[in-house]
Amino acid sequence: MQIGDLSLKWTSSTHLAKLAGSTAALSRDGKSVYINSNDHVLRCYDSSNGSQQWEFNMANPSFGTVAAGNSSMTASVDEDGTIYIGTGFSGNGKLFAIDVNGNMKWFAFNNATDGFWNNGADSKPSLAYGTAVSDSKYVYCGNHGTIGSLVTFDKSTGKRVAYMANGASGPAGGTYVGPVVTNQGMMVILSGWGVHGVEKSKMERDDNTAVPWKWKSFAESQACFASIAVDYNGRVYGMRLTGGTSQKIFCIEGSTGAIVWEKLIDNAGKQDQGGLVIGTDGTVYASLKATGDLPGGIIALSPNNGEIKWQYESPESVSGTPAIDADGHILFGTEKGNFYILDSNGRDIVAALDVAGAITNSHSPYASEWLPTQGKFWSSPIIGNDGTIYIAITNVENEKQSLMVALTSGLVSGPATSAWPMKGKDPQHTSTIK
Repeated sequence: MQIGDLSLKWTSSTHLAKLAGSTAALSRDGKSVYINSNDHVLRCYDSSNGSQQWEFNMANPSFGTVAAGNSSMTASVDEDGTIYIGTGFSGNGKLFAIDVNGNMKWFAFNNATDGFWNNGADSKPSLAYGTAVSDSKYVYCGNHGTIGSLVTFDKSTGKRVAYMANGASGPAGGTYVGPVVTNQGMMVILSGWGVHGVEKSKMERDDNTAVPWKWKSFAESQACFASIAVDYNGRVYGMRLTGGTSQKIFCIEGSTGAIVWEKLIDNAGKQDQGGLVIGTDGTVYASLKATGDLPGGIIALSPNNGEIKWQYESPESVSGTPAIDADGHILFGTEKGNFYILDSNGRDIVAALDVAGAITNSHSPYASEWLPTQGKFWSSPIIGNDGTIYIAITNVENEKQSLMVALTSGLVSGPATSAWPMKGKDPQHTSTIK
């Protein structure tokens, strides 16, 4: 299937493993693209042609007990080019700082004194769908589980210097999504039991003590692992499950946790990942998943009151976070392996591509490993400043033959100049509004 102006630019020169929520990141100069997958390897590709530049094995036994489960975190890129990436969804997780040449600067693990926090004991951290956030001195990373928290690490050493907890307890369920940082100085995470906000200034400390969260919203165990978005007014937008197949999209004040509005979405399937982004006029967009007869697709809401502006219904699940381009198009991939460009009014698909089919008909050395409709997008697209679209695709017939791809379209000239046009705010996933 191909509709309109959308084509495959390149496939990566090496395979990936299954993609379980991780999304590509671009270097600061736009010349390199980074992606991790379920083999716990971070790979660096030339953004112009997809040739692999280096790889870093986060499951090397020299780092201690090998991380368990998926590798679902998304890398972030610091101002000096350092890449922060974690792995280990189901335990023994680690956070790495890696330089632009693929060399490790440090890693944080389970040391009771200066690793991930576990109330004075060694930890077995589990790192979910979050992204590490950095500033001039510190790196902030959350882990989920019984003793999950949000931890501040010293950028130069990788040692823990602060952590979020009320007494002996971290936020229930720990950190599944985030942190994100508002322009009012609040750090926000999505835990297994609600949303928590903590003052960033209080997490900027070197005495390795607990920092209590300032507020908590939604006490029920209604976790949803959709990525969250922040606007220029410090408001935070996310999604939470409400039982069955329904969910609520919400807006909260980042400074207080006060609920501004919630909107029940009951005419779509249960979304367990996905995410939210913001257009140039403030419109909030969220991805929806299909379940049974309930459609997936994209929904657009007013930032003021949550009123639904439109809903684009599709029989295909959108499990990644959409991206908004400079002309207001909404870009997304589906679990059927199709990539779509939707017009800004939510009515018409202006371009579409069966990416697996495009690989089959390409000059990729892996073309013979693919057939039309053989792909699946669990990953989210990012848009480079030149309009190139980067996304990783899982091969559903052999997950060890998954690939990183770049797509191009004359319709896409670059990302929207909005507060939060893609997952993590920008291609480096800084997740910070300044």
